[in-house]
Amino acid sequence: MINANEYLYYGKECQIDDLQWSLNAGGKLKLLLEHPEDYKPFGSITKRRGKKAGQILKIMMRRDGDENFVQVDAWFAGWSVSHTKGAVIAMTVEDETFDQLRMLEQREQVEIVVYEIEEDGTSHNEQLRSEVEA
Repeated sequence: MINANEYLYYGKECQIDDLQWSLNAGGKLKLLLEHPEDYKPFGSITKRRGKKAGQILKIMMRRDGDENFVQVDAWFAGWSVSHTKGAVIAMTVEDETFDQLRMLEQREQVEIVVYEIEEDGTSHNEQLRSEVEA
């Protein structure tokens, strides 16, 4: 387990809830979190209207059995919690990096690390990034 800090939003296993790409909306990724209360850290993330208007997040994920993380930038699009489904985090994924996610399937279990990225593209926590990528 990766040590959390104030810029790490989530670092656990979750499921792919939905993964799709469309010409007008771009790449969309929805993650079903392991426990419903796990959405709470995402409550502080900025959500704005528009295709790429939310807080920029670095998403690092790997499938069971994989050694390396796939890394993509995403824009936070919101979260929802329901009694039937649980907690879902929605993100818009950069079109150029969406292809890296195409191998994932709905309901597939993945390990993810989500942390905040500054608007200039630098991460808040380079130590965390190097730990995850190692």
